[in-house]
Amino acid sequence: MKLKERRGAAVCVLLLLASGILTSLAGCAGAQESALFHVSFLKAGKADAIVLWSGEEAIVIDTGEDDDGEKLCSYMESRGIRTIQALIITHFDKDHVGGADILLERFEVQRIYQPDYEGTGKQYREYMACLDGNRASGHRLSVQAVTECTQLSLGNAALTIYPSSLTKEEILQAGEQEYDNDLSLVVSAVHGENSFLFTGDAKAQRIRELMKQKEDWGHTLLKIPHHGTYNEETEHLLDAVHPEEAVICCSGKNPADQELLKLLEERNIQVWTTMDDTVEAVSDGKVLEISAR
Repeated sequence: MKLKERRGAAVCVLLLLASGILTSLAGCAGAQESALFHVSFLKAGKADAIVLWSGEEAIVIDTGEDDDGEKLCSYMESRGIRTIQALIITHFDKDHVGGADILLERFEVQRIYQPDYEGTGKQYREYMACLDGNRASGHRLSVQAVTECTQLSLGNAALTIYPSSLTKEEILQAGEQEYDNDLSLVVSAVHGENSFLFTGDAKAQRIRELMKQKEDWGHTLLKIPHHGTYNEETEHLLDAVHPEEAVICCSGKNPADQELLKLLEERNIQVWTTMDDTVEAVSDGKVLEISAR
């Protein structure tokens, strides 16, 4: 083989090797990305719209108000999310179920988990009408009213849904004006050394119920219940969860209570809000990185 030919062959070999290395690196990068666990709290002001996602699959916890449905869908599409394994509706207030009908129209949702009671508002009726429409068109959508602890998984993350055993009558007899908040489903997600607790709009009675279930609710990040509203059980919740990070779904018009913010500051808990930004948390199983954008 002539020198020129040998050089040409060597270049070919190097190109092939480089191609293999790049393909391998691309594969590793894809595997690493799919191993990450993302939790995104959308900029929806005083409303909950939360996306848990890994690779192209997601679990959605609440859908904000009517106007947030489109925003929620666009966000997931921008992240390359194709499959919604589950939609979890913590309770049927308009700022949690409002965008559900739009989500169901735009995405195929495999399962829905919701509390075991009937809502009353306009957004709830729109949601139920959308479910009826799905059934009428032949979609076999699984809808489960959660009455006992339920296990789910997303990528390498393990989720548990905790239902309330309170009744509407018990909540109203205790002096509350409405019962929805204290019937909130509570969701725990664990990804390696990082964990997340989503508390819906749990108020004092629901928090007391949780404290009776177990003493240690330790999680890395706590989604503060009821948009940062302080109540007599708030301090007990923070002591039981002892989070490093807290996210409050609130707005400039409806900010978190100062009593709550003082408690978080005293415990050196980093606070993030959806007032002006979407809050994004990314876990690799060990390190948890949080940003607002």
